[in-house]
Amino acid sequence: MRVDLTPALKEAASLPVPAMPAGAGSISGNVLVVAQVALTVVVLVGAGLLVHTLQNLKRIDPGFDSNNVLNFGVDPP
Repeated sequence: MRVDLTPALKEAASLPVPAMPAGAGSISGNVLVVAQVALTVVVLVGAGLLVHTLQNLKRIDPGFDSNNVLNFGVDPP
């Protein structure tokens, strides 16, 4: 069974948008922008720390010769 949504979408697009109280949209919009920026900063700091940690791990001596080493995994059923 197939439903044609085009007429319903066209009708909804032609309806007027209800007015918001003065300042209500800008406050909630500002809160969302601040939250997004804060989360972005947290993610960027985390990514920077991860890269720094991986660089430090590359420099650590594992205690054995890591050249010409074969790694493999076994996936038993």
